[in-house]
Amino acid sequence: MPTRKDITEGKAGIPFQLYVTILDSATCKPITEGLVLEIWHCDALGVYSHYEAQSLGTGTQTDDTTYMRGLQAANSSGVAEFRTIYPGWYVGRDVHIHYKVHINGKTVLTSQFFIDDAISDQIALLEPYVQHKITRTRLTEDGIYTSTAGLLDLAVNGTKLSDGFIATTTIAVDATATSSNGKGGGPGGRPTMGGYTTREKWLIAAVVILSVILVAAAIAAGVYFYKKKHAPTHQERIAEIQQIEEEIV
Repeated sequence: MPTRKDITEGKAGIPFQLYVTILDSATCKPITEGLVLEIWHCDALGVYSHYEAQSLGTGTQTDDTTYMRGLQAANSSGVAEFRTIYPGWYVGRDVHIHYKVHINGKTVLTSQFFIDDAISDQIALLEPYVQHKITRTRLTEDGIYTSTAGLLDLAVNGTKLSDGFIATTTIAVDATATSSNGKGGGPGGRPTMGGYTTREKWLIAAVVILSVILVAAAIAAGVYFYKKKHAPTHQERIAEIQQIEEEIV
């Protein structure tokens, strides 16, 4: 992962300046020593560098491309800055930016930044985003997004949307925590629907099927014991038969 401010590598898209202020959750003060922010996201058409074949559905191999990936150390105010483009999207996901916070070489937080759908709706009408053949998943349907994740604060950096955006946000981290480490990934499992991977969907299906079986078994058992409890005794049954015979006579 290259250390750099500009991560676009000439890729087409609407300019996007990202400023992230990182605070220590214990002191609410900016972290300035040993802090590095790592981000990665897809290009305008939903393709991830290093995972182009997987993004395009043409294979599973990785590659040496690095666009839309970078590391930046925080400045004296605890702010890390990047120059990129407004991210695109892909099947099962809304617009998002992956990030990791590293302190002194240890990863303390792994998460994602999200953007208001109202803005992404307008961006989708502009080049090169309008070339998308994929219907964008909404935040409410994205299996990764939660309302507690928050949204980036965006301001147009000019007079029109195509001039670009300045995006800002502040996050607080536990400097003593340990999160998932390693190199920034690709589509994060490439969810195909609702943000879930194929394995997760199979597990969900298995849980649902098992739940249905257990409910059916519980109902059957309830019916059995109800009938057993309320079934007439042998003597009551004989009395019913005698009564029927008397009525016939």
